[in-house]
Parts: sequence; C-alpha cells; structure tokens
Amino acid sequence: MSFAIPALIGVLPRSLINLPNKDYWLSDEMYPRTIDYFRAHFRWFGALLLLFLVLVFQMVFQANLSQHPELGSWFLPVLIGFLVAVLAWGITFTRQFSKTR
Repeated sequence: MSFAIPALIGVLPRSLINLPNKDYWLSDEMYPRTIDYFRAHFRWFGALLLLFLVLVFQMVFQANLSQHPELGSWFLPVLIGFLVAVLAWGITFTRQFSKTR
C-alpha cells in the first residue's frame, strides 16, 4: 500500500485523482511536488502499519506460548496508539491538500 498507491497515482490520469483543490495540486507546476508528497507520506504510513503489525504479531506469538492464550494488557494501548497516529496522519494529509500556497 505504501508503494503501490503513489506509483498508481503517478500513472493514473489526473481526472481520476480526487483531491481538495485538485486544479492547483495537479497542475503541471505542482504535480511533481504532489507526487513526491504522496510518496513520502505513504512511506511513513507503511512504516507505521508495519510497526503495528510487528507488535501485534509479537503479542500473538507470546500468547500462543503461554498456557492461557491472551493478547495481554499491551494490545489496547498499541491499538489506540496506532489509531491516533493514523488519525494524525490523515489530518496532516488532508490539511496539506486543503490549502493552496
């Protein structure tokens, strides 16, 4: 997801890309900067998702080694942290394209 979406956006016709202030951000002048922004921020999203999955897989692995399998007390804080980070990422992403410079 973190590499496919920016690559796909780079080859899609601009008419199929939905952004706030689309005429500005997809203009010939701003298009390379927009694609670079997509690539950078989706890499961060991919890293965030990978971290979340590694932590959850580790908790599942540990739970399966015990006599009483349960994810333990860390699952909820990890999940909440991931959701807060995704929300912050989404807000930052939306705010970037909501303005024109």
